[in-house]
Amino acid sequence: LCQRRGILLYIKRYFPYLRLWKAFHKRKNFMFCDTPAGAKSSALIYSILESAKANKHNPLHYITSILAAMPNTKSVDDIEALLPWNLSPEKAEQLYLAQPAPSQIRKKSDSHE
Repeated sequence: LCQRRGILLYIKRYFPYLRLWKAFHKRKNFMFCDTPAGAKSSALIYSILESAKANKHNPLHYITSILAAMPNTKSVDDIEALLPWNLSPEKAEQLYLAQPAPSQIRKKSDSHE
C-alpha cells in the first residue's frame, strides 16, 4: 500500500512537467516558421486543434469537415457554426464520412484521363 502511495505521489509531482514537455515540443515546432505570418498561422491551427480536443472532437474528423465546409461559407454566421463548441462531434463525424477517401479521388481522376 505504501509503495502505491509513493508511486501516486511521484506521478502527481511530475504531471506538470509532462504538460510543460508537450508545450516545449510545440515551441520547437514554431522555430521552423520562417515568417511572423507563418508563426501566427501555426498558432491558429494549434489553437483550433486544442479547442476541438477540449470539445471532445476527433481532430482528424473536425479539421477535415471544416476544411471541406469552408468554401461554402457565405457569412460570419456560417463560419461561427463551424467552431468546435457549435459543431457537435457527431455532426463533424458525419461530415468527415461524407468526404471521399483518397483512393476514391485517385480512381475518379484516373477515369477522366
